[in-house]
Amino acid sequence: MKMKSIISTLALLTLCFTFLQAEEGNRPICGTGMSPYFAKNGPVTLSHLQLSCEGNLKVISWPMVQMVVRPGSEVEGVVEYFYDARAAATYSLNQIIIGIDGVGAQDCLMNELGKDCGGGEAVFTLTAPEEAGTYDIRFRYAQGNSIVEAVEGWWEVDGAPGGDATIGRLIVAEE
Repeated sequence: MKMKSIISTLALLTLCFTFLQAEEGNRPICGTGMSPYFAKNGPVTLSHLQLSCEGNLKVISWPMVQMVVRPGSEVEGVVEYFYDARAAATYSLNQIIIGIDGVGAQDCLMNELGKDCGGGEAVFTLTAPEEAGTYDIRFRYAQGNSIVEAVEGWWEVDGAPGGDATIGRLIVAEE
């Protein structure tokens, strides 16, 4: 019941912020993009994704952050997360991993014992694919013995993350 309340509050805040942003005509500053958009996958909710990439070509922050980047660019991100500890084994390591659909996991947002899971803010880095195209930024939860094991081995466990785990998008273009 508490999780439903948290999600409802997040949805309401997102909606209010989105309308305020539209009314005020706010646009992201050059080189970065931020959106109040959120996505939930299993026990994990991500929100307020911010992306930046030196020399990016274009940023669209409506309704989710989409960034046009050059092939192979490094994209830095910050995101807020919430991991529902009730879904985690108390003394098992739990991770939230993030990556690019069709490419795989690239970074870990959280690595905590189940009893310590909760919310916070995480910084991550993704490398854009070399091939031009549109790529979703997705996430999932994992239970590896280490961050390396989670990133390398958990992306495809019971299938790669689906559309509900999409928090942003990279559009890879030459120029």
